[in-house]
Amino acid sequence: LEAETIAASELSYIVRRGGFVGRATLFRSELLDLIQPPGVPGGDFSNASSGRTSGVELEWTQLMAGVA
Repeated sequence: LEAETIAASELSYIVRRGGFVGRATLFRSELLDLIQPPGVPGGDFSNASSGRTSGVELEWTQLMAGVA
C-alpha cells in the first residue's frame, strides 16, 4: 500500500475597500495513489487510481452600519 500524495496550487486575488473585502481563489489539486477501502469486511485497503480537482472559490465580507 502506497501513501496518498497531493500536489496543490492556489492563486488568490484580494480587494479591500472601506468595509468590504472580496476574495477570488483559483485552485487545482492532483491526487495520486488514492487509498480505497476494502469492498468486503476483513478485506485489505488498496491503492486506486488518481484524481484531479479544480475550481473557483469566491468570498465576500461586508461590515454593516450600526452592527456592533
